[in-house]
Amino acid sequence: MKKIRKNILKLFLFVCFGLAVATIAFANPFDPPGRPGTPMVIDKNKNGCTIEYTKPKKDGGSPITGYIIECRDGFWSSWKIKGISTTLRYTAVNLIEGHEYSFRVKAVNAAGPSEPSDPSDYETIKDR
Repeated sequence: MKKIRKNILKLFLFVCFGLAVATIAFANPFDPPGRPGTPMVIDKNKNGCTIEYTKPKKDGGSPITGYIIECRDGFWSSWKIKGISTTLRYTAVNLIEGHEYSFRVKAVNAAGPSEPSDPSDYETIKDR
């Protein structure tokens, strides 16, 4: 009788463990979106600028929910998140007059962010 109880307990633990593994192994049915188009600065002033970019050709099977905008100050600094947008335009503020900035964009869907777009050309922030 003890042997049967031990075997039942082992089977119970195996089944519970097996269910937990199956739950963890659930795969996301979507892929990340493709890369957005290269951003372009369309307007600037002494405090910031407005950029535009195009949506990716592929959405990965899930609607694009937003865009992550990253910028880099000068040629040697690292990329930093500047903001998030739900449209194909973003106005970056609190930039330093006289500094050069480049921008890149990532599209986001249910699977996560895309690879970044190609970076924009560097633009010097100054009044029109």
